[in-house]
Amino acid sequence: MRSPKLALTQAGSILYASLRRIHRIEQLTRQSIAEDSPYIHARLNLGIHADRSHIVFPALFPAFHAMYPNVVISLVNGHTKEFLEMLYEGRLDLMIGHDTAAREDLERETIFEEMIYLLAVPSFLKKHLPAWQDDRDSIRPEEIPLMPLTCTSFGCAVMDHLGSFFMREHVNPVYLCEVVDYVTQLDLCRAGHTAFFCLESYFVQEDFQRAMYREGPERVIAIPIQGMESQIHVEAVSIREDIMPRYLQDFRRLLIDTYRSRVLPSQRICRVPGKRNETDREREM
Repeated sequence: MRSPKLALTQAGSILYASLRRIHRIEQLTRQSIAEDSPYIHARLNLGIHADRSHIVFPALFPAFHAMYPNVVISLVNGHTKEFLEMLYEGRLDLMIGHDTAAREDLERETIFEEMIYLLAVPSFLKKHLPAWQDDRDSIRPEEIPLMPLTCTSFGCAVMDHLGSFFMREHVNPVYLCEVVDYVTQLDLCRAGHTAFFCLESYFVQEDFQRAMYREGPERVIAIPIQGMESQIHVEAVSIREDIMPRYLQDFRRLLIDTYRSRVLPSQRICRVPGKRNETDREREM
């Protein structure tokens, strides 16, 4: 016999949220009182997609650890909608999200904005697009259904942006599989099996650098989609607190500054067919 499914009433949910909020305030207060000690012990929970953590975390960790050697950092993988729930439940201190709605109880700061590109190898494009020429510098929306694609999780910001654009253009992409990480999609792309959509900040990763700056037919190129001008807002988001321990303030600022320093110099210099860019010219000097 199945047990009945139990759920809190509306009043119970409000009370539960209030108790969690009180617990959170008590926790932050204790940490703030103790922060004068260089030996403060605490745990910091950051919500960040695994692919994004590769970009920023190895660069910021040594500096933060030197400042706060006894603060343990926990990286929680997921997407913006999941992170917001965890943030309100007190299970996250900070999150990296996309296009979060403005709310009075949220502290939001845009780190950067980025475009979505289609990534493919030239041989794949020539096989699936009869009109493809190497001097092309964009993909037409009506060409998208001609190519087998992989995608990230449906419901993430990238797929939301793409879905809205394709609906407006009356385009139905052919997704062969849903893949949680970009590196696996990159491997399928390099082998000529599929193309995929990717945000430009990922181009700073070593796997992408090797794939996009190699010579020969397996070189991966990043191509903009005609008419798609919307950009993803990458944001640092936390609950607006009256009390925030200094180590959390320092981590937030270090995270934002490190992320910007890693991504901003590389934006809009990706390899597209027939075009040289700043990185190409720098390599020639």
